[in-house]
Formats: sequence, C-alpha cells, structure tokens
Amino acid sequence: MSDTWWDSEGPFKPWHAMNPTRLAFIRSTLCRHFRKDPQQPRPFEGLSIVDVGCGGGIISEPLARMGAAATGVDAVEKNVKIARLHEQKDQNRPITSCICPGFGSNDFNHSIPLLNYWYI
Repeated sequence: MSDTWWDSEGPFKPWHAMNPTRLAFIRSTLCRHFRKDPQQPRPFEGLSIVDVGCGGGIISEPLARMGAAATGVDAVEKNVKIARLHEQKDQNRPITSCICPGFGSNDFNHSIPLLNYWYI
C-alpha cells in the first residue's frame, strides 16, 4: 500500500485532503514561535525539523520546500523508500530520510520534533 502514498485519489486521500490545513497550522505556529515571516516563501530557513512517522513524506517534503532541514523518520522501511523516490523527482531534493531504529550519527538534539499519528 505504501507505493500509493502520493496518489491524492488513492487510499491516502484523507491525508492529502487535510495536508493544506495541517501545513498552514504548522507554518503559522512555527513562524509565530520563531518570529519568522509567514509570508516569505522559505520561512523555515535555519530550522531543523524531524518528522517522526513520516510515512511517504507528504509533510516532510513541503516543510523542506519551506526552507527547513527536514528529516523524515519512519519505522516502515518501504515508506522511507517511497519518500526518497518521490524526493528524487524534485531537483532540489529537499528532504533527508532515514528509518527507525538506528539513526546512526544523526543528531536531533536541536531539531523540532513533529509527530504524526493517524487514526481513521
């Protein structure tokens, strides 16, 4: 099923439908907290965000496009592979993905955690 993460009409349609609202909330909240201008195209420049439970990267990738150093982490290796494949379509390659467990040398001490929990 994880190969359908980026199909906005597929099984993850609810995620895609609420993504604009979620991203607007995250943008306004982080901009307010870090005193960033939400009108700027890349207001998250200088911020590091760890998206725990990133799935196929449908939140991590837009956050990276907004300037964040976004790292997507997921326990399901196939989901991370889907996120990596999708990011490769973007020439800027905005996201760094890894899997649980074993973050290796990644240091998340100064990152903003973003936990994704879904109940449908």
